[in-house]
Amino acid sequence: MPYNNTSRFLIAQKYFCDSRLTIDERRDLILKNLLFLQNIFIKIDKQPKSLTSAREVCFFETKGNNDDVYRFYFQIAYNRTFTEGFIETTICHIKNEQRNIICRSSMCLFENHWLITSVQGNKHYAYEEHIKFLTKNCYMQPHFLLIELQKIFTRLFKCDKTLGILNEFQASNEQHRQENDTRYIKDYDAFFKECKAEYITIGKKTYFNLLHTHKDLNDYPSKKRSFYRKRFNLLEMIENSVKNIFVV
Repeated sequence: MPYNNTSRFLIAQKYFCDSRLTIDERRDLILKNLLFLQNIFIKIDKQPKSLTSAREVCFFETKGNNDDVYRFYFQIAYNRTFTEGFIETTICHIKNEQRNIICRSSMCLFENHWLITSVQGNKHYAYEEHIKFLTKNCYMQPHFLLIELQKIFTRLFKCDKTLGILNEFQASNEQHRQENDTRYIKDYDAFFKECKAEYITIGKKTYFNLLHTHKDLNDYPSKKRSFYRKRFNLLEMIENSVKNIFVV
C-alpha cells in the first residue's frame, strides 16, 4: 500500500517513536524533530546544503569483493511511514549502479538525547553473504556497527546520551500488535542487552542507555588486541569523515 506524506504524518501522530507518549507529547516531539531536521547541513562541493534538500549523504564507503562497494548513508527516512523518526542511517550495497539496503537504523531526538528507535536488516537481498563480508571487514556485525554509528552522531550533534527504545514501546512493534500481525516484531530488549546497554529512567520512562566507553586495548587478551585495534581505528576514521561532512 503506497503512502503519501499526509497519511505518513497521520500514522506518525499515532505511533511516533515511543508508544507511551500522549497525543500532545507525540505532536510536540514530531515538531521538535522536524525543526532538528530542518537545521541539519552538510558540505557538498565545500558549500553547505540542507539535508532536506540533499535527502541523503554518504559519509563512508568500503570496497566489496568485486566491482561493488558498501556505502554508509545518513538520510531522510524512506520507510513506509515516519513512525520511527525522520532520519535513518543505512548500510547499502551498490553494484552495477543498483543500490540495496543491507541494514538500517532510525532515530528520534528525544529531549537532548539520541533515541534509537529501530534496527532492521534486509533479509531478502543475499543477506547472509553481505553480513559475513561486513562483519569480516568492519570487525563487528553490521547491526552492532549501526549502534556505533548512532553513537558517533550523538557526539556530533552534542546530545547527552544514546538511548534505545524498549521492546514493549517500540513504534513498529506496537503498530504490528494493533494490527494483529506479529510476523515482524523484533526483540529490542535482547538486542540492546547484547550491546551492553543499561536501563535508565528519564522523565519516569525507562530506556536503554548505550555507553560510549570501551575497554582499553591492554584489557583485551593479547591475541585479540590487533582485531580490536582495527575496529577502533575504523570507527575513528568514520567519525573523522562525519566531522568533515556535517556543518555543526
